[in-house]
Amino acid sequence: MISYFTKMYQAVPSLMPLYLTSGGSFVCSRGNTMRAIKRVYPDVNVAKYSNKFTRFSRGHNLMQYSSLIVNGAPNKGLLSQYAAKKMMLFHGTYAYLTPPYVADLNHFDYLCSFGPRLKRILDLSQYTGQVINSGYIPFLDFAKKSKEHKQQYLQKLGLNPNHLNLVYTPSGQPFSSFDLMAEKLVKEVPATFNLIIRPHPSQSIKFRLKEYAIFARLRHHMRQRGNAFLDLGGLKLSELLSVADLMLSDGNSPAEESLFYDVPQLVIETKKFSRETIRQIMFERGASDEDVALSSTFFTTGPIITPSTHDLTNRIEQALNDANHYKTQRDAHFAFVFGERGLSKQTLFSQSLLQFN
Repeated sequence: MISYFTKMYQAVPSLMPLYLTSGGSFVCSRGNTMRAIKRVYPDVNVAKYSNKFTRFSRGHNLMQYSSLIVNGAPNKGLLSQYAAKKMMLFHGTYAYLTPPYVADLNHFDYLCSFGPRLKRILDLSQYTGQVINSGYIPFLDFAKKSKEHKQQYLQKLGLNPNHLNLVYTPSGQPFSSFDLMAEKLVKEVPATFNLIIRPHPSQSIKFRLKEYAIFARLRHHMRQRGNAFLDLGGLKLSELLSVADLMLSDGNSPAEESLFYDVPQLVIETKKFSRETIRQIMFERGASDEDVALSSTFFTTGPIITPSTHDLTNRIEQALNDANHYKTQRDAHFAFVFGERGLSKQTLFSQSLLQFN
């Protein structure tokens, strides 16, 4: 039997397609993550893992009798108590991974690689297990784009199906542009554009008191503006990306994933997260000059704005008009991160897991 274990919701888009295609059990240790899963995947039965009452939790019992445990994060201490084979399925695109970090993943029997950028880092590391070319698993859940589906989806969200859709996906703290850009976008970008804001799950799923006040104020401004929607984890990310006409991000996994649909990009650079910040962080993590240069290529896929940009509407229109100008860079970046287009690798990989059930 296969168990898919996660604490955080960020790993669900990677684990869920395998669970749905290969079968097994889905195990989670956080109540807020379990509730978020139920909102998006209401038919999935999630077993609870209890840190306090481990021996009595259903999740623990399932993993105890599993032949394979698939994870989206290291969780070394938790996994060490189980005899099953362990597999690491990186959640997100891991643009800023460094070889020293991979060396700490030797408790996994298998690491799943999905493209040249990740494979390069894994080859440079001292990982001693087996690397499997799985393809990028979340793409298994990416639907084909269609005009009819887009219109129906936007109407469901209360948005104008005749308007272009801006999808803003900020990163998590402490690097997020959310505090600097969310209200700015709502107030300064006209309602002739649909605006969908999807905060990072570490904000929207945990939903602390601070976030509650921020989201309440943001919703107020959105109601005044019209044609705006705040997604607090109730929608599939893949569906949002499929209806996007322009992605706004601070350079993260959702933005890179949107290249599956060749969505034009508008990149937000802040003092909290910029190419210089990336350079400093990666050097601290033991990266080389080449590692740093290759990790920042996303910033070439579209024009760049900052929180001090005043003419947002013009910059958005320019990004849309210049989409073809950046297509070569988008295609090159997709190939570097994910490899060739298509789902053959993902399909073969999911079928190969059937041996563990």
